[in-house]
Amino acid sequence: MTHCQDVSHRLETYRRDRNLKFITVGKMNGQNVVCTANQVSGRCENLILTLKPNEDGVQALNNLLAWHQPLSKGNRTPYVDLREHLGIPKE
Repeated sequence: MTHCQDVSHRLETYRRDRNLKFITVGKMNGQNVVCTANQVSGRCENLILTLKPNEDGVQALNNLLAWHQPLSKGNRTPYVDLREHLGIPKE
């Protein structure tokens, strides 16, 4: 429960600060993470959650975004555009 509260707090902080445009998977400090990005193919900007060593990042992202259409595990890193859902204008 504490982990879920931490993730929710981070997401709300990023939303409030207008730093929640895209969610993706990547690396921060050598660890696999789910994070925010400011653009498609951009680097991780803000940590959402740290993945376990063998945890599938795309599956974790699908679990986090259960309301979203499932993401493919293709060769491309998924970037989920949240701007429309949060009422953030696209530049």
